[in-house]
Amino acid sequence: MLTWFKSLQPSTRRFAYKVLALLVLVTVLSWPYFTKHIFEVNNMTYSFDCKQGNIITYHSSSGPPIQVQQNGMDRIVTIQATDYVITRQDKGGIKEYRLTYPTGKVYTVQNTARDFLLYDDQGEPVYATITAYSNGERILGGNEELYLPVTLVQAAYSNYHFTRGYPFILLIAAGVFIYGWCTYRYERFQNFMFRMSLRQLFVVDAEPSDFYYFTCKLGGIASMIISFFIALLAYFGDDMLIRPAAGLNTFGYSGKLNVTIDTDS
Repeated sequence: MLTWFKSLQPSTRRFAYKVLALLVLVTVLSWPYFTKHIFEVNNMTYSFDCKQGNIITYHSSSGPPIQVQQNGMDRIVTIQATDYVITRQDKGGIKEYRLTYPTGKVYTVQNTARDFLLYDDQGEPVYATITAYSNGERILGGNEELYLPVTLVQAAYSNYHFTRGYPFILLIAAGVFIYGWCTYRYERFQNFMFRMSLRQLFVVDAEPSDFYYFTCKLGGIASMIISFFIALLAYFGDDMLIRPAAGLNTFGYSGKLNVTIDTDS
């Protein structure tokens, strides 16, 4: 393998070194993004900050810190000196959380195999909530609470935190980019692809034409452009594909429908 690598042209070896350095750089920079566990509260992303005793603090670049006090299976979530008390009450294999707001309101959140279901203090189901934001601040209507019950439960229990992105898709994007660059840049690679094509089955001693080399360059450019969009899916696939496709549950509560209002325009 080493002998084969040394036999390559200097320009090819330099390209290989650059690709390797780029892959290492992207891996180092992307590692925290793909591995850090997060949760979202009011469109703000939170991650672990520190732990002191039984109190865990989570921070966000755009929101107030959130503290979670662990009392066995129960939790007290503190946001801006306001406590939200969560008592876990599992029933029949279903995880159930009783959430008490400072206002005295009580909600029950059930975590089923597929989704979260929300009930009020009378046991009546609460359907999906529409939340509106203006300049990053949530707009409250009627008797709405600032923080939704499900998001507080997700913040309180780390098993509901999640990681972002899809690193294996990023690897695919890197492979497509390398293929595109080689197809665009290196005639030896273009000739190799020609020999691997089906033309050899129908034409004796076939040779690549000028038009073939031209289409290789076009295909290489297209592949590099496509690799950019594949990389976007690796980082933002949840927002671009999965969350819009998931929609809202027909019964109970499965999330929130965000409506962002720009008051500056």
